[in-house]
Amino acid sequence: MIMLNKNNQIWILIALLFPIICGLSGCTHNINATENINKSLTREFINSKLEPQKINLLSESKCSETIPINVINVETRKDQYIILDRGNLIMYILPIEFIDRVIEYTKERLIENHFIVTKDLGKKIYISLDEVKIEGSFSKEGIVKLRLQIPEINYLKAYSGKDGSASGELAVAYAAHHAITSFMNDPVFQKYVKCQ
Repeated sequence: MIMLNKNNQIWILIALLFPIICGLSGCTHNINATENINKSLTREFINSKLEPQKINLLSESKCSETIPINVINVETRKDQYIILDRGNLIMYILPIEFIDRVIEYTKERLIENHFIVTKDLGKKIYISLDEVKIEGSFSKEGIVKLRLQIPEINYLKAYSGKDGSASGELAVAYAAHHAITSFMNDPVFQKYVKCQ
């Protein structure tokens, strides 16, 4: 027997009943999911739910001192970006606000790994949105693709995160965490911050 937590039960109920009710009445419901995703995308929340392993970015470093890192939001889109369209139920994010939170989460992860995060100096990392979506039965799969660039070494790559352990907005927050973890595990990024 599959046990569902309260959050999953609510999403299943919404997924089942909303299209029927709105199909009869012709209503469309637009939900700005940005705030709920952003509330879940914090180091404290992610650590309490996923228990991620720390990444030791300072081991084997050849830098003479701790390198300051400047993480910059280069996302420019302010319009609604649809992440789920079920006909009468539409969920969207505001890309620039979502990436603002991704930036803050990335900084939290870097600080956790003993880096200095600055706004003016240091090695620059640019982050923008490539794709976000919720899919799967009962909207249980979040997919996030982030475009990260290190201009100093002319490096640009999209990093993907996928999560099916939660529903809706929470799955997107978890997927964003996985995308950032993928970036931090990239050997090119690690060599860059280790001065190798």
